[in-house]
Amino acid sequence: MSIVTDHTPNVDDICPASRHDIFRVYPSSSTTVAMPVPFETLIPYGIILAMFGVTGAGLSKIRHMQNGGKRARRSLDQWDRQMMERDRRLTGMLRGQTDNPSAPPGFELNNPWKTETRMS
Repeated sequence: MSIVTDHTPNVDDICPASRHDIFRVYPSSSTTVAMPVPFETLIPYGIILAMFGVTGAGLSKIRHMQNGGKRARRSLDQWDRQMMERDRRLTGMLRGQTDNPSAPPGFELNNPWKTETRMS
């Protein structure tokens, strides 16, 4: 006894959802799917940017403190350097200034002129 059927198996009969899952069509008029930005890759750039900012701010603050709380000088000529050296010898700070008209003790022997050693 043999059963003969004219019906051949169809893909929908075997797995009815497979065709619809593979060939899904999205409406293009109102919904556009954009590629998402991988934010986890931006975290190292944020860390690097923050470290450069911390380093720059730290160096700026250290320079400001070393300069006696004053802004940095620009375009120094020989006269400015000489006056800064005199101020350093008078006050102990490179940018320090004093209103005392008399020099501190020991300043009369502190000659700023640089001399070379004699050859004998």
